[in-house]
Amino acid sequence: MYRWLVTALLLLALSAVWAEENPLDQEQRLRQPVTVQQKMILLPDLLRAIGKQTGVNLTCGRELANDKLTVFVREKPAVEVLNHVATLMMGEWRRTKEGYSLSQTAQAQRWEEELLALELEQARRETQQYIEGRLMRDAGRDYLQWMRETEEARKQIFGQGGPRIRTPEGNEIPIAPGSVPMLYPGAMPPRISDYLAGWLFRQFRQEHWKAFWQGQTFIASTLDLPGAWRLPPEAVQWARESVVPVFSLDDELTQQYLRSERERSASTTGIIIAVQYAPPSGLRVAMWRITPDGFLPDPRFVGPGAMPTRGEEHPLLSYWKGWQTPEAEAGKISLLKTPLRLPLTSHLSYIQTIGALSAFKPVTLADRLEELVKGGGEGVQVIADAYRCSWAPSTVSPAGAKSVGEWLKAMFVRSIQSQPPGWWRVEGDYLLIKHYGHWLLRRTELPEQRVRALEAKAEKGQQLTLDDYASVASSMGILHELRMWIRPYTLRFDPNPLIEYSFFRLWAGLNAGQRAQLLRNGFLPIETLTPQQQALLWNYVGQSLFLRPAGRSASLERGARDRSLPAATLQMQYRQGENYELISEHAWFENNNLQSARETAARMFAEGTIEPGYRIQGFYVSTYTLSMALAPNLQWSAQISIRRPMPATEEKE
Repeated sequence: MYRWLVTALLLLALSAVWAEENPLDQEQRLRQPVTVQQKMILLPDLLRAIGKQTGVNLTCGRELANDKLTVFVREKPAVEVLNHVATLMMGEWRRTKEGYSLSQTAQAQRWEEELLALELEQARRETQQYIEGRLMRDAGRDYLQWMRETEEARKQIFGQGGPRIRTPEGNEIPIAPGSVPMLYPGAMPPRISDYLAGWLFRQFRQEHWKAFWQGQTFIASTLDLPGAWRLPPEAVQWARESVVPVFSLDDELTQQYLRSERERSASTTGIIIAVQYAPPSGLRVAMWRITPDGFLPDPRFVGPGAMPTRGEEHPLLSYWKGWQTPEAEAGKISLLKTPLRLPLTSHLSYIQTIGALSAFKPVTLADRLEELVKGGGEGVQVIADAYRCSWAPSTVSPAGAKSVGEWLKAMFVRSIQSQPPGWWRVEGDYLLIKHYGHWLLRRTELPEQRVRALEAKAEKGQQLTLDDYASVASSMGILHELRMWIRPYTLRFDPNPLIEYSFFRLWAGLNAGQRAQLLRNGFLPIETLTPQQQALLWNYVGQSLFLRPAGRSASLERGARDRSLPAATLQMQYRQGENYELISEHAWFENNNLQSARETAARMFAEGTIEPGYRIQGFYVSTYTLSMALAPNLQWSAQISIRRPMPATEEKE
């Protein structure tokens, strides 16, 4: 009860602030009608456009300079448009010497920061409890002693064949501790990767924790690796003895597998482990066993983590929920009955995971609104905030909508996380729309002017460079990575390289001479890097080794280093290739050979798995391969690929 009272008072206070005398109401020139027909226009550009039509100087605060809106209004009073813009930006107009300026209210800024902090804390809390309550606790015990104790426990439990499960057919199946570890906690030691991660966390000081929660990767090894923590030498022995039964003890194939794993593990000569915090997945732990034959990667392990949950009772969410037009009133609003004269297209929802792109066209809310206005004619005036992200996935297509109201129902179906895509409100003949999650989106939008410059370059068929990507990716961090999971970016150039933002932070941290030397000569001695540049390098090395779907190519390999170069040298190789994608509404694949791609497409078409309108799109692919000797006979390498579309090739039957 008390919480709701506080929320109500805050809403009342905010309403009072926004209800204060609006200086725009006294400006006669702003009563002039204006026309703006643009999607995803920067707020400063929108204000300049309205100012040019009215003769009034209109600006915004720096905190709103990268915000964008979609505005389709025709012959509407400027003051109405500007007041609706202020509502969507949660801002207030103030008189200046030159004219009027829009700033976000202090209350709105606090609410956004509070809600974002709440989300991050909720995403972090479970991971922190897991690290402290399990990994660090377990690492306080001697690992070999733990192994001996769990071995004795298994002998006692399974000395007589162990417990068995009776199947419906009457057969009895023996079980091992790993099959149901919660029933036999004393018979299962922690995974060696977990144990070593816990050991590493126990070495952390306050400054390390701060960097860890901000997304920095930490590496530890039994080898003397630059930039890495040094694991205790006994970690090699721990790794050799860490293989335990997981499946049925009586199964011969399982026993063969177990013997094979123990033989491979026994050959371990060194360990490399890396840990990183990255919401929403939580804790990432990756481990590599070094053997005479190469490397044995421990299966990628992701500790507990959760998608950020929203504080449904937070005042910011309460405000927008109360702002939205109630469903009970929707049936009485004439605007919602406006027929859509033009048939809408059926865009498939665009879903992108970090490192994996769908072949389907990215569709933003701005794209949807542009189509709505074309279908509804001049009777629909639209003002909405705009972000470079796909509109929330929906199983309902707006293609069959016959009115604005039906379109809204299709577009505002809750997503799979049971979160609304956004909120909408009708005021007169205006349709106003606000994105859900704007508190994260606003803070993770890429610099719009730089994005547009890259899109213009890509549209002309020009090759984007490492410098181009660094100009938009160098400021990215853990919030942007969270954003890439929740609301992926939609760009008119290949966004895949942005996943390697830690490399572009390194690249941007190099001076012009260092970049030129690396590109021209193919190498850069590590000793020429500043301590800050070396820190950026090692952070990228650690992050690159976390395997992610279709978006990361990094490895550790055995091999002697190039003796013609200094021992500690970052090397870069460049090559140009081709890649071909089949683009279809119902299927997608890629191939490096055009003829093979055509044959596969023809076969799929004959089988009816792709529609007649499919096409094959070719790309020129620039691949940069970075490598470095981490230790004698130990090489790290990673690849970054940048694609440039070839002129489209239609492949039809």
